[in-house]
Amino acid sequence: LGDSITLVAQGALNYQWINTVNTIINPSTVKVFPTQTQQYWVIGTDINNCKNRDTVQVEVLLLPNINMPKDTNICFGESLSLTVQTEVGDYQWLPTQGVNNPNGIDVVITPNQTTTYYLTVQDTFGCKNKDSIVINLNSLPNILSTKDTLVCDSVLSKIWVSGGEKYTWYPQNLFTNNTLATQWIRFTEASDLKV
Repeated sequence: LGDSITLVAQGALNYQWINTVNTIINPSTVKVFPTQTQQYWVIGTDINNCKNRDTVQVEVLLLPNINMPKDTNICFGESLSLTVQTEVGDYQWLPTQGVNNPNGIDVVITPNQTTTYYLTVQDTFGCKNKDSIVINLNSLPNILSTKDTLVCDSVLSKIWVSGGEKYTWYPQNLFTNNTLATQWIRFTEASDLKV
């Protein structure tokens, strides 16, 4: 589907093509662009004005179906696992950089920048189709936080973080609400906090 084919007639002096609203290259040759399976006829006339006709059927095959997931966003350093629904055939991802299996439909993609990835599928009849997915790469937030510090045992101390939209402090058992940017906490022992 979407291709053209050139039909050539031989053995006569003059030719008349029937069922062709397409490009006639010369009287014996016509280029057709069928959108469905179709028959084409040619009538050939020789030097004695005798006529004969022939037909050719051009079968139009559908392009391989590709069911690509929607465009998506991931954070820098993350990967995206994809399983593309398509037909049996040959597969080619472009660009190949960051694709763990450039000739497969089950892939893990780890981009280093926002990238449009194209998948070309060629079925067993040689028909090709292409689809794409845009993977938008979001940069990591620039996080600022309380520096490593010494505090007195059991004294209420302030720790803080900024630069993000949501926070989760660890270990969670040290906090009443571990999602606040600013925390007041009483340390009773040295702690390695993460946010």
